[in-house]
Amino acid sequence: MRKRDLIARYKAAKKAVDEQNHAEGATAGRKWATSDPAPYVELSNLNFAEFEKEDYDCCDFVTTMIRDDANDDDDNPARSFWESALGNDWPRVYRTPEFLRGFCEGALEVWSEVEPHLV
Repeated sequence: MRKRDLIARYKAAKKAVDEQNHAEGATAGRKWATSDPAPYVELSNLNFAEFEKEDYDCCDFVTTMIRDDANDDDDNPARSFWESALGNDWPRVYRTPEFLRGFCEGALEVWSEVEPHLV
């Protein structure tokens, strides 16, 4: 097999995995944003956060953007947040950049629909 063909196959596989992770993240973000009780403060924090794509590599950064009220007694607030937001599946997906990007975009999609009606 030629190196160029092998690289093309790997790029296609990576793209498919990234797209799946992003879609799963967006679904999880929308589900979290529509949960009860409504995460008003967290979504507001996320909406006002300024971040770049590379920031999605750090789950702690995303968690900090969302949770400004991290409990001092909680020795791992990132784990606590993602475990509550994603349930049992959290270890598999929450650290992938595309999942995190999708999660934020999905949650902010919900925020953009409701926020104008809150004033």
